[in-house]
Amino acid sequence: MTRRPRRPDVAVIGGGPIGLAIAWRLLRAGCTVTVLDAEEPEAAWRVSAGMLSPAIEADYGQEQLVLLAREALAGYPAFVAMLEAEAATAIGFRRVGSLSVALDRDQLEALRRRFQLLRQALRLDVAWLRGSECREREPLLSPRVAAGIHAPADAQVDPRALVAALREATRRRGGLLRRARVDSLAMAGGRVIGVRSGAETLLAGTVVLAAGAWAGTIASPVELPVRPVKGQILRLRAEALPSMLLQSEQVYVFRRSSGEVVLGATVEEQGFDSTATAGGTFQLLEEGLRMVPAMSEWTLAEAGVGFRPTAPDNAPLIGEIAPGLVVACAHHRNGILLAPTTAEAVVRLVEHGQLPALVAPFTPDRYRSRHDPDRDRSQRLAVPALGRPERH
Repeated sequence: MTRRPRRPDVAVIGGGPIGLAIAWRLLRAGCTVTVLDAEEPEAAWRVSAGMLSPAIEADYGQEQLVLLAREALAGYPAFVAMLEAEAATAIGFRRVGSLSVALDRDQLEALRRRFQLLRQALRLDVAWLRGSECREREPLLSPRVAAGIHAPADAQVDPRALVAALREATRRRGGLLRRARVDSLAMAGGRVIGVRSGAETLLAGTVVLAAGAWAGTIASPVELPVRPVKGQILRLRAEALPSMLLQSEQVYVFRRSSGEVVLGATVEEQGFDSTATAGGTFQLLEEGLRMVPAMSEWTLAEAGVGFRPTAPDNAPLIGEIAPGLVVACAHHRNGILLAPTTAEAVVRLVEHGQLPALVAPFTPDRYRSRHDPDRDRSQRLAVPALGRPERH
């Protein structure tokens, strides 16, 4: 048996979809990797609906993010095929399509503007449907639905199956998975050289911070503008299930491969408060019933809470933030969708010292430069060890 190196090339903080996808792809590239995961019960992926929908995220001011999401969705089938082959398990990928609907006049005008953005500016494959056409495609929809945007390419995946498959693929590639809460980063000579967990220090050639909503709680040489945004979801059981992802201005309704229906999600600035509240349940059901009246007969199976890792502009942070330290977090609602693309970007950064053009707008520099305008960017990013980390 090959002896594991005491000092891995890369230590990844975070064992959710982002961290594990990064670890797996780094292992495929020939790096040695240790993943340290605190196994937070409120990690966003644990309650995620697993939506793969660039169209649903589209909004003015988020064009670059939608283009990144579009490319991520286009590459997802190849990622799924490779992962399922290596892990020898299915992750529930299905091309189901989505339907975003308007329930009143104000929502109708907003939906029209969004459709123009999707078709003309972003060139997504979407179609405008009248209310009657929406109900033809999805009979569960309310008569009050006035119109909708159909995105046939949108898909879904089972987040829990995805994480399980990534864990297995990482193990099979020789990665080390450890349950550990990282408290701080080890520094020497102005460079990150490892991580500290309790009394233990793990040295690594490069550290990747992919700890989701908890990324900002780890003592770091650079303050990360990442906060938790609380989301409450409901899982329901029904005999008649929606055939595609349904979304109104307030909620989404999504069928899982298990046969359950996910109704989500609240958006709450409550820090790390993990309480599932009556108010949150009421809000979700009230809005859900406006879109799908039959929901009143469905069985409530579970109420859950997750924390979305969020930056001020709701876009991810991907890139180098200090010598020896790469960040991959703040994916907000898009962690499942962007996991493969983020992983590829981090591998390219670690191996070649640069990010793909589509990912470049999402570096942490967009925040750091506001507080440090006089420092030259090339000096900040002059890191000798990005490129394949030295092996020890």
